[in-house]
Amino acid sequence: MSRSRSRSADRRERRDERGDDRSRERERERERDRDRHDDRDEPRDERHGRRRGRYDDDNGEKPDIMEVSESDAAFLLGRKGATKEKIARVAEAVLDLDEKDLILEVRGRPEAREKAKLYAKVVMAQRVGPVSIDFDEKDRDDLSLVPVPADCVGYVTGKKGTVLRSIEEEWTTIMFFVENAKGRKLKSEIQEHLAIFGAERNRRGAELKIMSAVEGKSKGFYTKAVTDYFDPRDMFSTDYYRIPEEDFSYALGSQGTTRRKLAIASGAVMEYVGRIAFMSGTLAQRKRVYEYLRWLCDQRVKSVTVDTDGRDDVTVLHIPYEYVGLVTGSKGRTLRQVEEDTRTFCFVEGLNRESRGEGTGERLLIFAENPRSRERAKEIILRRIDDHKSGRLYRGGGHDSRDYGDESYRYRWWDYDSRNSRGYYDRDRPERYDDYDRGRDDRYRDRYYDDRRDRYDDRHDDRRDRHYRDDDHYGSDARNGRR
Repeated sequence: MSRSRSRSADRRERRDERGDDRSRERERERERDRDRHDDRDEPRDERHGRRRGRYDDDNGEKPDIMEVSESDAAFLLGRKGATKEKIARVAEAVLDLDEKDLILEVRGRPEAREKAKLYAKVVMAQRVGPVSIDFDEKDRDDLSLVPVPADCVGYVTGKKGTVLRSIEEEWTTIMFFVENAKGRKLKSEIQEHLAIFGAERNRRGAELKIMSAVEGKSKGFYTKAVTDYFDPRDMFSTDYYRIPEEDFSYALGSQGTTRRKLAIASGAVMEYVGRIAFMSGTLAQRKRVYEYLRWLCDQRVKSVTVDTDGRDDVTVLHIPYEYVGLVTGSKGRTLRQVEEDTRTFCFVEGLNRESRGEGTGERLLIFAENPRSRERAKEIILRRIDDHKSGRLYRGGGHDSRDYGDESYRYRWWDYDSRNSRGYYDRDRPERYDDYDRGRDDRYRDRYYDDRRDRYDDRHDDRRDRHYRDDDHYGSDARNGRR
């Protein structure tokens, strides 16, 4: 009995302690509520002066304050804060939006603050109608104005602005159509002007993207008077090169992959506006991307050799003749995948054995502005050759899963027996190991396909007949009043 009494006493003591803890917690919560109410009673400026300490810059300066309305705050924030973050990235500033007090705090360098406040104002202005600006692009180093035909505005904007938003995301810019511009006579019935805010390189990338799209809808709008031009100045500029008609598709690639590959490897910004390549960047970048483009076009009709002496954008690999096919892959797919994964431009130099001698092999040239990208491509290729020599490349039970080797295997689906079909039946696809597919008895091939289709159609005819019979039975029952 004494033991049970002691246990009951212990439980009562624990309950009392928990009750005391809850009482103390409730008291602390009431104190915090009183503090918050006291804060609301203070003048607005005093409250902000005390809160700004959290957002002081490293140099001790206070952030700039912008008061916004409730509607503007929601528009400025955007979906999940995307608009506010976009403004911060473009202006290279730090923005903090207090939705409760409707205050936007801006931190950063003085020029970054001014840009962030301007971008915030023009973004909020879009909520109520067309945006008007009272300055020209010559007055600012972060603005480009691009003329756009009036009938292409909707095409460039996209549904609910999705096209412009995607370009903004890609190039870290802010873009919108303006109603007027200082010193410009805009004829709205003929063309509109698209304002692009951001860094020079980013603005040029977004501008060329817009020009390429518009040129496809309104041929000659930007390129009617453009001729080949190469700027010799060592500064950020744009060169123009008209691509021969027979080389254009080859230089573009599927969905523009080849163009993007050359631009990324060279470090330049390149877009095809009509049939003209617009190449923007420093002098070295523009020269580099032009050479890559010419080499690529030349490969279509002839062998290409490159003098690599003195170049700082190339890594040379000597590949034994018996491994050239392994490195390039079927139709060059393996090497193309290495280029995509490492952001390089690679090709095997077109010299034959008699030209180079029997013992040297072929030269694989890996081009890229970034030396780490070239080193990465070299590692993947050498690993592939090493795996082939050791037998790991085709050994059962998987492959080398080390990080630098995975890319080489991603596109090996063509070596297998249609394993990507997921088991779906395709009545028109012959089996891989069928004699008809190997070329034997070609005169019976048509009859073979017809037989397969007939068997397939007969099965469906039976199902259709059963379906019709069921319908007839249901109809007769309905006529006789039965269900």
